[in-house]
Amino acid sequence: MFSHDGLTLWGSPKEHPLRTLLPLISLVLILAPSGAASPGISGAFETAHSVDLDTGDTSIDAQLTTSLSWPAWLVEFESEIDEGTWDLQSILAQAGQSPWSLRSTLRMEPDAMRLRDWKTELAYERESRALEIEHKLTRTRSWLTLELEKESLGTEIGARLRFRSSSCEPLCFYDLRFDVARTMCTSVEASARIEFDHEGLDELLVVLDGLTLRNLPWLKLEMEMERSVHGAVLEIDPTIDVGPQICFLLEMEAGAAGGGLTSIRIPECSLDCAFGAWDLEATALWDPDDWIDDIYCARLELEGEWDQSDRDLEARFVLHWRSAMAGSIHLSQVTALAAAELTPRLSGSLSLVVDLDDPTASRLELGLEGEWPPQT
Repeated sequence: MFSHDGLTLWGSPKEHPLRTLLPLISLVLILAPSGAASPGISGAFETAHSVDLDTGDTSIDAQLTTSLSWPAWLVEFESEIDEGTWDLQSILAQAGQSPWSLRSTLRMEPDAMRLRDWKTELAYERESRALEIEHKLTRTRSWLTLELEKESLGTEIGARLRFRSSSCEPLCFYDLRFDVARTMCTSVEASARIEFDHEGLDELLVVLDGLTLRNLPWLKLEMEMERSVHGAVLEIDPTIDVGPQICFLLEMEAGAAGGGLTSIRIPECSLDCAFGAWDLEATALWDPDDWIDDIYCARLELEGEWDQSDRDLEARFVLHWRSAMAGSIHLSQVTALAAAELTPRLSGSLSLVVDLDDPTASRLELGLEGEWPPQT
């Protein structure tokens, strides 16, 4: 059964997953304004048909969205299919009349016949003030969040208070966070965050972005200082702009604990170049915790975009490297993609992924993406 804390929420597992959506669909239709005009109906879809080049096996991934809209209401149904399995169904209902708005999103996992989460948000926003109350229900916990935001004289101030409960504990305090942000000297963005949990101070974060040096106009710095129960970390990210086409970014971190410096490291560096219709981006990651997909330590991407006869065209080449046990790196994966706009609301793509470490994982993928109804 669909259940949460022993309470049956939906029907029997023997029922078709669509049948479990009927109560919520009925509720949406009942709540829709009586006497209102017929809703506007629209939708979008993304599909990807993959072929395993080793075995010839095929799989389908898809995301389908249908939207019903009234003047003050929006209802949206979204289905996600992963390798032929219907693994996520979400229903969103949204209504609003300034300055209030209400939004509720229910997500279920039809393949496992269970609830993923249900989030409801009530928001008030007027001029420079905003208030939001959010309740989120998961399979194991319930969350209640209160957020306040205010802007005054160029300074943004925010606060967030969260409570949490589960089947074995009542609703209780989880954490409290304060944020302050302000732009200084026309270009420097300063922000600070302080966070408390049930044990006291949990984190203090101060960020200065857009720092420049008078004699080095091509150099910009971002400084981030974080203090937590694990110690203190100072991160300095210099960005070097070599003309309008080349940008180099380096991340540096210094760790401290017990009043002394414990480590200095460079977790990431990247290079961006633009020439004509092409963009080149190279990234190297030295921290395994930051590796792409937890596997790749370096990435090189070359992407080009054109406009041909009022149709957008795109080409992309991506190389991924892996790190070996001895510290050396080797090219692991090559991806080539070509995409084209077929009509104003339909585009297609063809991609080839070659895995040099495991040739059996290489695949060819055909994708379609579109919106309906088509433009007339």
